[in-house]
Amino acid sequence: YHAHRGWAGVSLPPLGEVWDAWEALPPTALVLVVHGVGESLWASKSRKLPVPSLEESVERMRGAAAKGAYQAGRKSRVELLPVTWYNGLRVDNSATLRALAAVTPRSVPALRTFANEVVLDVLFYEQPAHRELIQRAVATQVAAILKAWYHHHPTWPAEKRQVVLCGHSLGAVICFDMLLSSSPPPAPALP
Repeated sequence: YHAHRGWAGVSLPPLGEVWDAWEALPPTALVLVVHGVGESLWASKSRKLPVPSLEESVERMRGAAAKGAYQAGRKSRVELLPVTWYNGLRVDNSATLRALAAVTPRSVPALRTFANEVVLDVLFYEQPAHRELIQRAVATQVAAILKAWYHHHPTWPAEKRQVVLCGHSLGAVICFDMLLSSSPPPAPALP
């Protein structure tokens, strides 16, 4: 996972005095955003695509939350952090990915890329073994992010903690399935 502006000291371009002051406020809520289909394509630095990556989207949402809080005069901050699952799925299924690359049409490269990188996420999730792998990856990411969050915010008041799990597209289905599951995938213990 990645540590982002507002809690782990990663240097990003300055936002200006208003946003710096807002980011110095103590957080009142943490939103964990789970990506949907195609993140391996959207996050690829080698392709120039009009679709933003999860990290870019989270940065935009963070800015919108900051602007809304500032305009409403609220003295609180919502932190948004990305939760990714595509990396583990792609590594664990390299043979499947090679087989798919061999049968998708080379004559239509854009369609081939879209099928191999976007549609495949849905096909993987429809298979019980891959679904469990994806859910375990999300649960592990969430636990790791929360552990780091609590480490960096040890005085975050327990009675005011608000942690929101938000999913986009297939990410919403993953979150919903995990919440409905009678035996959620195991994740590391939290502090």
